[in-house]
Amino acid sequence: EGIPLLAATYTEPLVFFEYTCDSAAEARRRGILTAIVTAGYVNEAPARELFRVVDAATVDIKAYDDQFYRENCGGGLKPVLEFLRIAREEGAWLEVSNLVIPGLTDDMAKIRLLVRWVRDNLGADTPFHFLRFHPQYRLQNLPPTPVATLDAAWTLAREEGLKYVYVGNVPGHESENTLCPTCGAVVIARSGYRLREVRVTSDGHCMACGGAIAGRF
Repeated sequence: EGIPLLAATYTEPLVFFEYTCDSAAEARRRGILTAIVTAGYVNEAPARELFRVVDAATVDIKAYDDQFYRENCGGGLKPVLEFLRIAREEGAWLEVSNLVIPGLTDDMAKIRLLVRWVRDNLGADTPFHFLRFHPQYRLQNLPPTPVATLDAAWTLAREEGLKYVYVGNVPGHESENTLCPTCGAVVIARSGYRLREVRVTSDGHCMACGGAIAGRF
């Protein structure tokens, strides 16, 4: 009781689909918002059922490359893109993340295609997170993502018109922060998972210039 939001993350919430939906429905009954972090690989009917009770989602697009999905994930890209469209249609707050893996998903031409798809199909206000890869499990042979690569992806996404672009898994990076798309002021300052300062009004406007800030406030 008394918490503002429940989030299901790290373990794929679509694996325990019924529990996720039941928990979200109960949270909504109690006035608590819910969010999930997911790979978004599920059929249309359960996706729509999910977003009748879940308020927000961050969807991790592994790569804008069907071959990468088939060879590394055992799936395909198209169902993930459809999931994103459904989330938008159902009115959920939606964010996108992309783990930038050296030699596998760091091709800037493909990153540009992904950014353009998000802009054109989900909207320029959709937050986009470029995440740093750290060697783990079956990919321990690869190096961590160079921060310069993440910075290049960030710049590319801003040039393509996305308004809210972030660099993740790099504690202390300046692109953890949310910038006002109107005046460029830092409106949400972060340090890792912690909020340091919020300069957004309760109705979603920049305290510096009054410009609109996309989000749920």
